[in-house]
Amino acid sequence: MTNFVDKVRKTIISHEMLQGGEKIGVALSGGADSMAMMAALVEIASSMQLSIHVLHMNHGLRGEESDSEELFARDTAAKSGLAFEAKRVSIPALRKRRKGSIEAVSREVRYNFFTDAAQRHGLDRIALGHTMCDQAETVMMRIIRGTGSSGLRGILPVREDLFIRPLINVTRTEVENFLKVRGIHYVNDSSNKDERYMRNRVRKRLMPLLREEFSRLIDKRLADMAAIANTDDECLETIVEETLQNWGFADNSERTVIHREQFLKLHRAIRWRIVRRLLRIPAQQNYETGYIHLRAVVNLAEGSTSHGIVDLPGGMEARREYEKIFIRRKSINEPRKERWRSSGYCHAVEIPGIVAVPEAGISLDFKRIPRDALPFGQNDRAFIPWEDLQPPIVVRTARPGDRIRFAGFDGSKKINEVFIDEKVPRSMRSKIPLVADEKGILWIVGIKIGTRTRLKDGKHDVLGIQII
Repeated sequence: MTNFVDKVRKTIISHEMLQGGEKIGVALSGGADSMAMMAALVEIASSMQLSIHVLHMNHGLRGEESDSEELFARDTAAKSGLAFEAKRVSIPALRKRRKGSIEAVSREVRYNFFTDAAQRHGLDRIALGHTMCDQAETVMMRIIRGTGSSGLRGILPVREDLFIRPLINVTRTEVENFLKVRGIHYVNDSSNKDERYMRNRVRKRLMPLLREEFSRLIDKRLADMAAIANTDDECLETIVEETLQNWGFADNSERTVIHREQFLKLHRAIRWRIVRRLLRIPAQQNYETGYIHLRAVVNLAEGSTSHGIVDLPGGMEARREYEKIFIRRKSINEPRKERWRSSGYCHAVEIPGIVAVPEAGISLDFKRIPRDALPFGQNDRAFIPWEDLQPPIVVRTARPGDRIRFAGFDGSKKINEVFIDEKVPRSMRSKIPLVADEKGILWIVGIKIGTRTRLKDGKHDVLGIQII
């Protein structure tokens, strides 16, 4: 076993990529990295009882060159006696129907193919040929574009318990030397010379400059930084998951709520990660929200303003209602000012009778009862002198101009001002039921009882209303 193959084997063991006895898919483009990876895995296969299935993706980007690479990969697998599968797509045609750059669409299609192949063939792992130099380039690209500590992790050695990168600790020079010594042929992808792509510019211009002018070990230094960042990130993400479990969050929720008091007790680094994690729950997708949007949501929670709304990419929004921050998916074509409001309602009341108020999730029981039979000490009911009522009596939502008189306040007050004083979230105000008659508001259910409900001396009957 050569030094190169032994280094690959040690990487597999140290990152627990394979235990032995697995059926693995090898992503073979035909380029130097993938050819070296396949040769190393074939050599390791016997000692680890591995079964290898070769996978090739033809993106249809370079015409005859792409077809030639597919044929090369097919012949290589056949010479090694390995099962082979290729998939052909036209990325240019797909881009007409999907948003994204050529690189992004190609990556999505490629990984979908690998995942599908793993399911169809019962593959335990998919091996990808990224090297230490790819890792260094990725970290540099993310630094240039702007990233947080999670982005500094670069390319993960193991991802989603499926994808593994056995060459992550070897350089491109080591790959080329191994292929030369073994006499292994490979193909050169002409698109790797196209400096319209940022990775190629970093690879051909920036990295050689850094190696020559600053450190010949820059690839390893950046790879080591990525490994440290990955360890730190795993620790912080564990704290995030434990926090969310303690808060009782579920991944299948279409709407999540952050309680500000709990949120502000966390270190600010954890707050950012909590928000990033929660934004994925209602979206039901691995949508990465950018720094500017994360900052906006965190500032919304930390600020002194009691209300606010942040529009987010991916069809999401965050809204603050006093001490709560709501995160949810927006309704399609829903006007901003109408979000989270329900339509008004009005339910007629018959006495005696029970009025269901599904909009508020309650029912109200209306009864005429003797004055001397009233229970006291309850806050889920109201009593109104029978002689003061002016039918019809209804249960409805607040309307413009609604006011109420109540004890401790001189004059009347707008219903909306009462909601503000009582810190009722805006999203709930259109659901709060009001009991009213022709004269006005009798009871803001569960919040304020009007002075018209003040019982007078005597033995007259009263209207009793109770939440049930």
